[in-house]
Amino acid sequence: MVIKSPMQGIIVLNSTTRNGELGQIREGDVVAAGQPFMSIVDPSSMVLNATVNQVDAEKLRLGMKATIRLDAYSDIELPGTLIGIGAIVLNGAKIGRGSVIAAGAVVPEGAEVPVESMVMGVPAKVKRPLTTEERERFRQNAQHYVEAARIYKDDR
Repeated sequence: MVIKSPMQGIIVLNSTTRNGELGQIREGDVVAAGQPFMSIVDPSSMVLNATVNQVDAEKLRLGMKATIRLDAYSDIELPGTLIGIGAIVLNGAKIGRGSVIAAGAVVPEGAEVPVESMVMGVPAKVKRPLTTEERERFRQNAQHYVEAARIYKDDR
């Protein structure tokens, strides 16, 4: 079987339950009609969805800078920015630098959000450009949390 992709990227196999255990789909598994079994991701613009402990979630602020580390590649650190809390960004969406996705928003598959935009709703729509005051507030929030993370790291 040959499957042709509508876009360039990297194939990521989805997980499935097999004999009560979670694992990647593999040759011989039964896949139901309409069941996604893989995703194609653009490594130049990726969105990370994460679950956060409730205690830690209270400390999160939009615009915070993040460092992303992967267990499989412990020597690599990737830069990131918190663009939404409780928001969903579907495959192929491209979020412009400095944009903010409102809590509960659902950014449609393949959507393109311009730089420094405020995005809200279901489906998410660009409501307006961020104001100068908002951009400054998000920048200050990010600096504050980067500094807090550095202090935390140094204390460990």
